[in-house]
Amino acid sequence: MKKHFNLTKYFPFLRNIFINLFPKILDFTAFPSSRANVNLLIEERNTYFRYSLEPELAEKWNLELVNILDENSVSNVKLVRIGPVNDGGYFIPDMFCQDMNWITIGLGFNFLFENELANKNCKVFTFDHTIPGRPKNLNPSVAYFRKGWGSSSESLNSGNLITLDNMLEISEFNLGSHNFWGLKFDIEGNEWSCLDQISKLSNKPSVIACELHGLSWGGKRYYETNINAKLSDLLLDYSICFANGNNYSPYFMTSKYGIYEIIELTLIRKDLIQSSINPNSENLKYISSNNGHIVQMPLGLFKS
Repeated sequence: MKKHFNLTKYFPFLRNIFINLFPKILDFTAFPSSRANVNLLIEERNTYFRYSLEPELAEKWNLELVNILDENSVSNVKLVRIGPVNDGGYFIPDMFCQDMNWITIGLGFNFLFENELANKNCKVFTFDHTIPGRPKNLNPSVAYFRKGWGSSSESLNSGNLITLDNMLEISEFNLGSHNFWGLKFDIEGNEWSCLDQISKLSNKPSVIACELHGLSWGGKRYYETNINAKLSDLLLDYSICFANGNNYSPYFMTSKYGIYEIIELTLIRKDLIQSSINPNSENLKYISSNNGHIVQMPLGLFKS
């Protein structure tokens, strides 16, 4: 019969180590990436739960959205990646990445997109009121303004928020010999109160790279805002040349479709599509993953 040697009997201090220290060392939920994945699972559970409470209304909403994306998409536009490989980078039609003016809104501290455009001889004017000031490593040629994008009413009541035409004005935006310019924005859901300003411009941006938030069914908060209608209005002037889910956000799927809470879109003005077509390009290959540790799921209607 084997005898067992009891460490804690001869070394009593090990008991406290085993009880108190080891669980903390082995608790991987203490790591930020693990906590983020757990939070994502909880958010996805809540998305399915909200759907189960109002399945008919939610299904109508989700199908309307994915149909908008599907019916307004074009392929065969040659794209290049500007900015980081993961979160913060965007696919842009290659003809708009060199020697062009850009307004970018929502800088944060991830400004590789702006720096890379500046390195390609683009004039970049960037706006963000949520950070303390100009980031130290922002390319010196990028003009920074501590202002944010707001609706017309918000711009009247807040010193920090201005409208898009105000941004064009204060940046002394000069298109030069052509009418091409680009717009990038990522403003954490506040875009829905501002999108209508784009359609009202006499010279609309040639290309738009953006993140749109709040897309999966979320009850009255999104339904009453009618973001599907606002997206449809924007797409009267634009077509989607790139669409991808941000896999840091919850994902919802049925047998018919899959939708992310946050999606990345690149839009091109419809009158410029023909000049951007490249018969050797197919946009299905332009897929990225914001979070490289999580599988990227399909977005939109399932074809089979």
